Amino acid sequence: MMSYFRDPGHLESHEWGADCSALALFQVNSNGDVQVCWKTEPVGNIKEARPRDVWAARPHFWESGCCLERNP
Repeated sequence: MMSYFRDPGHLESHEWGADCSALALFQVNSNGDVQVCWKTEPVGNIKEARPRDVWAARPHFWESGCCLERNP
């Protein structure tokens, strides 16, 4: 959050202007799995990798359209 308030224009969601949740959502499930969209499989696990690394390595789902459009 601190980086957002320092420079909100540098974040991908602002650059793309898309509404895809994969640009901003970071949901941690009770087992440590991280999901960036409720329609996709987990993209990592915070028990196995730092949250920063999970976020950086997440698939760029929004590049081919929103997950919700592909998986109704």
